[in-house]
Amino acid sequence: MKQTLLPHIQKSVECPECRNTSFFRSDYTNTIVCRHCRTVIQRDPGKGGAVKPSLQAAGQVFSNTVTIGTHGVWNDKKFEVIGGVYCDMERFFNNRWTISFADGTLGFLTETLGFYAIQELVKPDYPSKLGEIRGMDIRLETVELFKSRKLRVFDRASSENSFIEGECWWPDSNGIANITELGDLTERRIEVVEYSKDAFEVYDVHYTSLAALQIDNPAFTKRGPVTHTCEKCRSIISIRNPLYTQYCTCPSCGALCRYRKTIGLVHKPKEIKKLEPYIPPGSRGKINGIEYEVMGAVKKYEAGSISTNWIEYSLFNEETGFAFLSEYNGHFSYIKEFKSGSPYPYQNNELEYDGESYALFNDYSFDTISAAGEFHTNFDRFNTNAREFISPPEMLLAEKYGHKEITWYKGVHISRDEIITAFNVPAVKMPARYGIGPLQPMWGYVNMRLLRMLFIAGVGILFAAQIFFSANARQETVFSNTFIVPDSLPGKGIVSDPFTIQPSSSNLQVTIVAEVLDSWFSADITLVNEGTGKEYSLEKGVEYYSGYSDGEFWSEGSKQQDAILSSIPGGTYHMNIFPSSGGSKKIKAFSITLQNDVPMWRNFFILLGILTLFPLLQWGRTQIFERARWNNSPHNPYAKDEE
Repeated sequence: MKQTLLPHIQKSVECPECRNTSFFRSDYTNTIVCRHCRTVIQRDPGKGGAVKPSLQAAGQVFSNTVTIGTHGVWNDKKFEVIGGVYCDMERFFNNRWTISFADGTLGFLTETLGFYAIQELVKPDYPSKLGEIRGMDIRLETVELFKSRKLRVFDRASSENSFIEGECWWPDSNGIANITELGDLTERRIEVVEYSKDAFEVYDVHYTSLAALQIDNPAFTKRGPVTHTCEKCRSIISIRNPLYTQYCTCPSCGALCRYRKTIGLVHKPKEIKKLEPYIPPGSRGKINGIEYEVMGAVKKYEAGSISTNWIEYSLFNEETGFAFLSEYNGHFSYIKEFKSGSPYPYQNNELEYDGESYALFNDYSFDTISAAGEFHTNFDRFNTNAREFISPPEMLLAEKYGHKEITWYKGVHISRDEIITAFNVPAVKMPARYGIGPLQPMWGYVNMRLLRMLFIAGVGILFAAQIFFSANARQETVFSNTFIVPDSLPGKGIVSDPFTIQPSSSNLQVTIVAEVLDSWFSADITLVNEGTGKEYSLEKGVEYYSGYSDGEFWSEGSKQQDAILSSIPGGTYHMNIFPSSGGSKKIKAFSITLQNDVPMWRNFFILLGILTLFPLLQWGRTQIFERARWNNSPHNPYAKDEE
């Protein structure tokens, strides 16, 4: 990490307020909090390290995650947290810890809403373009701060106050800074901090986790509850998560309040109805191995359709941050934010993510009906647009908040029973389930793409086996003879000469040929094993008719027919034949040919039918289920089929 050394400046400084001495550990930091009077002191490298009191405030009370003195590892380099800046943003709270690596250089460990990142100070290739970021449209515009990297804005927010603890690098900006996060399709993020007009710092952002950083002492100190008085009804409101909470409702009158850490509660004029959620705020439960506390619940509805409404629960875990639980018609989805470099999908009907295809299910804006509890962001963002893409049981959700923020979420279906078990909610208090949920998996579901691949592979193997056995079949003629049909037949019919079939058990194809014309011929044939006396019987016939109709020749039937006897053991045989015929022309002769071990395609088609049956049934079940699911979508792909 390239940094500017603060050269030839003293590490010990005298506090301008109390005259006690404080000591800087790093040559790269410029701000320290006096351990005696809590004055924030800055040293100015341009004035030989002269010190002055900062206009910013010390703020130990605002830190409840990583503490000063915490150690960790990043890119095989050990570091120690030596200080922090806690930025009170307009929509969230941002922690910016200064970390000192073993080689003496600095880095920054940041956290916003549970997302941790290591940030490195970098120099853009085109610093003159930094000013363009202020007016960029997050929908369409990009900026090229670095060669061959087209960056778009994903988040912009202003720090309304900041609070210092320990020793850190932070320009004296009265606590005010504009922070913009940009990204590109490589999924990498860049953060631009504007401290004052045209004074920028640019950081390369590497998202990570406390576990990956091998943090030795993550101190998730419980700060709360903090109590305040409702301006409307004078009831006590208890803030359970004061570090992150931005909005809350009064549990008595339901009034909506904005929570500011330096001011307290500010009553909002908008009327919000009091909500009695199925899972009360304060409930604790474990989802995917993560223990969450329910911070709040809000009931939303699609703008223009108040009948389409859902309840959204805000969940919090000290280490992994925030998640959401959404309930619609008794169907639940577990939703978490993730960092994507993709732009807001205005026109997309499909998305590809992590090898899966997601189809557009819904697009909407929303409004709020009622709420209960506390929230880390403004849940009543009237100018938020959302687009949902589903690949059950998963979903991708993109939200665009005006010109300030594009946020991506990934959701997954979670069963009603899992919610009951996780949060210990009585089943009778849970909402009834209606219809098919957007992410509800089908019972007995099989991935149709995988099933199709397996079916094609199975057909290929079956066909290859058939070709192999057909190529190796002996197709040996064991008998062939022509018989004269007498005027009158004795009771025992015609007895053929003996013939031999090879010792192995195999099939026997019987072919009958008769010169029929506008007539038919049939023969009852009994194959007799002369050694064992065992008999094998079949009846086969031929018929053929032809003529002229409306000046055109027509014909039907055939003068030759085949039949198969399966698994005939080897031995010496003869046939007892009982012929019969009818029609305008008398049959004088017929012939019979027997072939041993011939290719049998009948078995191939039987097995093919069996192989096709399960995919066909599964396809039919899936069609019925998916049609019911997509009936709830304005982008129903089956709608045209039903018109």
